[in-house]
Amino acid sequence: MEGIASMAGETVGGWTETVSSFSVRRAVFVVVAWIAIVVGLNIAIPQLEVVVANDSTSFVPLDAPAVVGLERMDDQFGDGKSASFVQVVGRRAGGLNDVDRQYFEQLAPRLKADSKNVTFVQDIVTDEDVRDAVTSDDGEAIYLTVGIPGATGAPSANAQIDSIREDVRVDKPEGLEIAVTGPPTTIRDMTHEIESSLTLVTFAVIGVIALIVQLLYRSIAVTALILAVVGIALGVGRALAAFAGLHIFGISTFTGSMLTVVVLAAACDYAVFIISRYHEFRRQGVPVRQAAEQAGSRVSGIIIGSALTVAIANIAMLAADVAFFRTTGPAIAVAVLATLAISVTLIPAVLSLAGQRGLMEPRPADPNGGFWDRTAGLVVTHPVRVFLAGVVPLALLAGFYPLMETSYDERGNQPKDTESNRGYATLADHFPINEVTPTFVV
Repeated sequence: MEGIASMAGETVGGWTETVSSFSVRRAVFVVVAWIAIVVGLNIAIPQLEVVVANDSTSFVPLDAPAVVGLERMDDQFGDGKSASFVQVVGRRAGGLNDVDRQYFEQLAPRLKADSKNVTFVQDIVTDEDVRDAVTSDDGEAIYLTVGIPGATGAPSANAQIDSIREDVRVDKPEGLEIAVTGPPTTIRDMTHEIESSLTLVTFAVIGVIALIVQLLYRSIAVTALILAVVGIALGVGRALAAFAGLHIFGISTFTGSMLTVVVLAAACDYAVFIISRYHEFRRQGVPVRQAAEQAGSRVSGIIIGSALTVAIANIAMLAADVAFFRTTGPAIAVAVLATLAISVTLIPAVLSLAGQRGLMEPRPADPNGGFWDRTAGLVVTHPVRVFLAGVVPLALLAGFYPLMETSYDERGNQPKDTESNRGYATLADHFPINEVTPTFVV
């Protein structure tokens, strides 16, 4: 067994040394190649958001009883074309007037004419009984049920909801409160909140990374290298995920946000590992090119193990039924593997080029050992105490686990003022509970 392990270690070590050596010897080529790759991929492949918008993957498995039941109901009682339904809710404090009612009577045929985004519209124009049923007893609210071809949570359904929302705002009477609501819109609004905050969150995280790295290394060059690696990894990872979404597996509205978070963390970690090892070699007096090459080869094994663990775990999500997992896992795996390739080749190359120009140099070693040396000494000297100091707080926090209530309450996970939540509030105020989302036995 020891012989096999030794041979395996030599094989991995030889492979990583070859890659690192090539990256340092052909440093200019490696840097130019990665810049060309990230630019070329983002020109040749549509952006991830564009690919997601054209995807039709359902949030809920198509064989789930609720989905099957809805399909059977639509086949027998509807037109067989609707995959989900939304409600256009109108409200005027003090009571609906004739202009409001005329607006809804004109809205129904206008929506029905949009055959691309609408498959069914409740008849409130010619059927007085239906119109009376969807008007509240206090006369202040009315709703119109609309069928769409996209399944709940599918990017195509989100686009259809956006189209309906734009349409209902045309010629809306002043003072009439309008909201498009229903289960599909809940997912749509949650997606919108995630997308709208992702850019801000991404820049905030990058800013925090830059600040922490700058404080730790006190080097603008090191900070710039880590941010460059993060940027290139995001550019390549997103492009490859978009390509895979077009030709290999489905992606969803949540793919971009989840992928961004994981790649930010992975790219930063991998860069810090290699740069820190490079600094160790430089403090020992190892020449720049040799230090860059050895840092890449010595740390690559750790990085490869970490990246493969994340990638395999995410690829396993292909076996999941819920689309959130099935569509985000594989995309994250692709992006992490791309980040791995960038880290083990680009970072040693840049370290070599910048190091020869006097950049990327470490701070002088602390003659007294420094904080981390003292921390390591404490761990080695008092392992039991350190272990307990770490385990006890974790055990106390874990003690709250039985009290945790898990939930897929998408309404509660978004602001109360989203359009879907405002619509639900209007329905709750003026109609019986569960008026528009009843439970059916088919």
